[in-house]
Amino acid sequence: MNARAGSGAKVARRLSRTLLRIALVVALLLVLAIAVGATFLWTRIQTTLEPTGYKPQRALLSYAAEPDPVIKPAAIASQFSWNQIANPPRTSMPWIRWWWPGADVQSAELNRELQQLHDAGFGGAEIQPFAAGTSDVIGDDAALHARVYKVDSPTYLAAVRSTLTTAKDLGLQIDLTHYSGWPGGSPAVSAADGLQNVVWGQATFSGGRHIDIDLPRPCPRINALASGLLSSLAKSNFAEFDASPATFLSALVAVPVGGSSAQLSIDGPLRLNTASIRVVDASVRNGRFSWDAPAGNWVLLTFWLMPSGQRPVGAAFPSPAYAVNPVDSARVRAEYNYVFGDRTRFSEYYGGPFRAIFNDSLEFTADRLGAADILDEFQKRRGYDLRPLLPAIFLDAADNTYIGKRLADRPIFHLTAADSRIRHDYQQTLSDLMIERFFETTTNWAHSHGLQSRAQPYGFDLDVIKAEGIADIPETEQLESRGDSTFLKTATSAALLYGKDIVSAESMGFPGAEYTTNAAKMKASADLLFLDGINQLVYHGFPYNWRPAGHLDRLGPQGWQPFAGAGDLTFSENYSPRVPLWADMKGINLYVARAQNLLRQGKLQADVLIYYPAFGVTTPVFSEVPSEPLQEGHFPLTDPSAGFRSLIHVAPDSDPLKQWLGKLKPIIAELDRRGVTWQWVNPDGLRNQLLPNGRTRGGSEYGSILFAETDAARPDDIAAAERLAAEGIPVHFFGKIPDHQPGYLDAKIGDVRVRDSVSRLLRRRKEETNVAELVDDIVAAQSSRVRFSHGSDIRRIERILDSGSSIEFFSNLREATNQVALEVPSHESMWWFDALTGTASPVPPSEGRRITLELRPYESRFLIVGEPMPDSLGPPAASSMIAGAAQVKVSTIDRWSLEAGEIKRVGPLFDWRADPALRYFGSVAIYRATINLDHIDAGFEYHLDVGLVPGVASVNVNGKPAGSASIPPGDVDITALVREGSNQIEILYQAMPRNNLIGRALDGDKRLAQWKGRADSTIPVGIGGPVSVFEFRQLQRD
Repeated sequence: MNARAGSGAKVARRLSRTLLRIALVVALLLVLAIAVGATFLWTRIQTTLEPTGYKPQRALLSYAAEPDPVIKPAAIASQFSWNQIANPPRTSMPWIRWWWPGADVQSAELNRELQQLHDAGFGGAEIQPFAAGTSDVIGDDAALHARVYKVDSPTYLAAVRSTLTTAKDLGLQIDLTHYSGWPGGSPAVSAADGLQNVVWGQATFSGGRHIDIDLPRPCPRINALASGLLSSLAKSNFAEFDASPATFLSALVAVPVGGSSAQLSIDGPLRLNTASIRVVDASVRNGRFSWDAPAGNWVLLTFWLMPSGQRPVGAAFPSPAYAVNPVDSARVRAEYNYVFGDRTRFSEYYGGPFRAIFNDSLEFTADRLGAADILDEFQKRRGYDLRPLLPAIFLDAADNTYIGKRLADRPIFHLTAADSRIRHDYQQTLSDLMIERFFETTTNWAHSHGLQSRAQPYGFDLDVIKAEGIADIPETEQLESRGDSTFLKTATSAALLYGKDIVSAESMGFPGAEYTTNAAKMKASADLLFLDGINQLVYHGFPYNWRPAGHLDRLGPQGWQPFAGAGDLTFSENYSPRVPLWADMKGINLYVARAQNLLRQGKLQADVLIYYPAFGVTTPVFSEVPSEPLQEGHFPLTDPSAGFRSLIHVAPDSDPLKQWLGKLKPIIAELDRRGVTWQWVNPDGLRNQLLPNGRTRGGSEYGSILFAETDAARPDDIAAAERLAAEGIPVHFFGKIPDHQPGYLDAKIGDVRVRDSVSRLLRRRKEETNVAELVDDIVAAQSSRVRFSHGSDIRRIERILDSGSSIEFFSNLREATNQVALEVPSHESMWWFDALTGTASPVPPSEGRRITLELRPYESRFLIVGEPMPDSLGPPAASSMIAGAAQVKVSTIDRWSLEAGEIKRVGPLFDWRADPALRYFGSVAIYRATINLDHIDAGFEYHLDVGLVPGVASVNVNGKPAGSASIPPGDVDITALVREGSNQIEILYQAMPRNNLIGRALDGDKRLAQWKGRADSTIPVGIGGPVSVFEFRQLQRD
């Protein structure tokens, strides 16, 4: 080796050593940074989990003895009249969720907003006074913080009473939510009065000696740590962990045979020798365990009941407050007395305008929910002692709404192959207690005070359909369901089974779509809900016009919006006068009111009831490419330019319910395509609500029953189906068939009973394996008055009146015109009703038993069968495309002038996003064009078809207003305004705010910083056309 080579090698070695030292230092610093960060985060989590030690000034249970006033509940709806269907009563009008910034409200502004709601055609409002979206506005202003966080104060209660007085004067109704935030709680609720977790502690020891040790106490696990992390990140409090007040339930010893119960262990679960399990409650005294242990390795498991420490999310109380224990009826009753009872002085408003108390979804952060008497109730209801089997019930975060479904279904302990049956029985017991002690108590308390109960009983795994059936007004929601009928129909199925006239939906809320919604999307969304059987929409929502002095620079041009501000989740819309959409609100509300008025008459009908054995609901299973109408809020006129984005999803195979629903999707799609109406039937409904004459105890009609892809059913459920089949009700099986019971007690006997009953049913009707053949069989037993002659993208729903007449609703939720041929009773009088225009057209008797319905994109129509058409509706509409009117296109307008402020354009219609000068334009623009009509015939009507409008559009003809074109199908009657020769057409147009907000953010508006990174989420803007003029020959009534 020469000197130069040796010198180079030494340099290389020195460089290598230097780089290694640098890498080691960097690695050490990285490890140190991670350790410091982890320590900091752990400290933050521990801080959020610390109990507040809060004690109310007066014990919650002291309110339980308050006497009931015994006031008869007011009627929910007004008397129906066919003569008034074009002008429905206010009780049929849509509702809105009215967001208050806690207690920082003024009576003058509240009264002004009530007047706005009244004038826009709302029937009522649900008040939600909370702190969501206020923190960035408040900043470090202690005085403003105190004003917001003052719900429950005398000034707040006075503001509510003032609001109720004004609402009464205006003829509006008001629901009060329980109470601030969700789930329901108040400052009268301590942690001890709140939700309770069943938890466990563990110790191991070697036997062959006397054991005398302290009982192992529960320690925080994944649920507590995740809740603490969420609390830290969200600057809120989801839960606490304080084992000191834990109450001993039971203890057992067992021989471990492998695995581990440690958190995140790859060896889990901890497997126990079931033959060795001994309940050792008698060996527990004064917090110690004393036992003569046989030789070998043993594990001691102790079971406790302790407060979950959950507080209402987003609550604006001046002191800590906890969500009330929903499986303790005495505390639930006491809570309602505190929140709505004597001290509030609401009694003079009970029943009107104070209509109902509302419980939002059961968004619990509990780990494993329990009750003080859970062991006794379990044995009484399920027939066996749970104590030696208690380890089987534990799954991390099993009852946590936010993370439970997102964790693998991984038990902490393993006893036998039947553990899942034990967990089923435990969940059934919790379901029973929740329904009886919370929902029944709620409804009973409401009735005794002249009120109704309205509830969203999902978020927790219970018999959701039965729980919905306990409420006077069962409610579902468009946001959480993402528009999926499998979710939405849990509420409407409850109405069908348990006889509820009103079914409500938290509606018009879409994930990630704030400031995009237009009248077209609202109309389509309403129709989707109507088709599922919902007949009361509650828009989400109306923000109070909050303008705190000194903080206006923190509010954007649309003002405070709790779910669309900086740092907040974006899953709602602003339906207030501060957005352009308000111009269309009265029109869309009138359409909704007319539809809801009709859809509340008679009873919901179902051609087939699909067996729903599951607890709870789940987020839907959708294809990656949007295919179902309004899938996850997808709508072509409002979708962002970057494309449709699916938000939070759980993998389908992570949730058994989700997996099951995915298997049912092809069946449901074919039922919808063939015009077959369907609902769910839960186990209680199957056993107790279905009558053998094809009716429910609630008065609805049904055709057949379907068990689809279900391998487990209770023996009594199958026996009930067998009895109905013997009376002539068709019972279908598809895919997997039930071959065992889900419960633990006498499983072998129960499994045989299930198989025997199914075998006998299959002798009557073979198992189906082809979806088309299954639907053919269901159609053969269809109970509908009206049927599809062939498949169609038009969807339908039917309601049967006491007289035997029917109300049929049809909607085309597609971008293309669709047709369907309908088979109808030939001897019945029939007529069409257009809820958008309030006009009617008779079905000519000459059309016989088959009539054709054609609907343009997002158009809808009612068909009334068996009722005479009221004279009050006036002459029949000529423009009805289903009434046989002669339709002729006069012209299509190809050339327009556009004036948008200083910007002027001439030519064909286009999407403004293609024009940099117009891309972010947010003010009113004017389109102008000229049409020539050579001849005006007195026997014709003339209509301007603007098509689907991505914004707000109103039409002027020859300088006079003709009406709105915003609501599909975008048809404006211009007959009274046109003249022979030249006619001037103007369309006044304004886009939804999103693009303008993005443009302002890009221009440096600091109030809109959250929009700056969303330049790829602009939405379609501008009239798209084509815009055409049609003429229709008027029909004469036969």
